[in-house]
Amino acid sequence: MIRRPTSVLVVEDNPGDARLIQEYLRDSPTLDADLTIVETLEKAIDTLHTTSFDVVLLDLSLSDSSGLGSVRILSRTAERTPILVLSGNDDLELILQTVQAGAQDYLPKQDASTGSLSRAISNAIERQAMMIERDTLTKIGLTISSNLDIDVVFGQFADQVRTLIPI
Repeated sequence: MIRRPTSVLVVEDNPGDARLIQEYLRDSPTLDADLTIVETLEKAIDTLHTTSFDVVLLDLSLSDSSGLGSVRILSRTAERTPILVLSGNDDLELILQTVQAGAQDYLPKQDASTGSLSRAISNAIERQAMMIERDTLTKIGLTISSNLDIDVVFGQFADQVRTLIPI
């Protein structure tokens, strides 16, 4: 099986949990994870301003931030990067609110394993890519149907296609 290279920003202030995530992803048969681990939301934001990642793994209880605010801030900071929340809290209402706040998925820490974490990361990346594709195709459709000037339409169409196919 080919392991897919995946850059992962882990936002976790518990060294034991961060080490466990490292071990799970090291053993993944499907992901070749390149991890960057930061301990605070502030460091995560700074890192996201300089480096792009395939996915962000976010703990909801950090020393400088906690709860849904962390998800909202990160989803605005890295609009196109999927966020996977890893939390010790398995409250169904919190899980739903987290996804509504911008996370692609939520995995309770007690349910984390090599298989579940690898699957959740892959699924979050795929869902995010599908959302970006859907939004881009919608914009292309609106562009084509809203202007009669072929030069304007073609220019805007080309800009949108570049978001789907980086050149």
